[in-house]
Amino acid sequence: EKKREELYKIITEEAICWEVKVVSPKIIDEINILQATLFGMEEAVISLEVKPDYCLIDGNKTPKKLIGFSKAIVKGDAKIASIAAASILAKVTRDRIMLKLHEQFPNYNFKQNKGYPTKEHVAALDKYGVLDCHRRSYKPVQQLTLKF
Repeated sequence: EKKREELYKIITEEAICWEVKVVSPKIIDEINILQATLFGMEEAVISLEVKPDYCLIDGNKTPKKLIGFSKAIVKGDAKIASIAAASILAKVTRDRIMLKLHEQFPNYNFKQNKGYPTKEHVAALDKYGVLDCHRRSYKPVQQLTLKF
């Protein structure tokens, strides 16, 4: 985590331009995680100050708005430096969001679990309920919401 933060600083200072888009849990629930990820990629590329000639995408799907000037590369973050850099920006952004959520809702221990369904997190969901930041479409949350 510390290393990612260091790399985040270098990337954001040295990159010609960069953009991270956060897609809300509500949108993820409406269109599913894959479509939300592709939508976030499209929005990030559209928002760049310097428009790329070509985009390399981590995964096996290309966002519709990027078809024709992009290529999906499975495990691209392990193969291509620019994809690895984008992955670092995304993960650090996510971790920072989770830290802010932890400050607001310490009982859920987002600082530690990052929103993943650890035993502790599931117990907190069961005890304190589901928050707006939880994806209703996520199976552990779905199972708990059936109880309420």
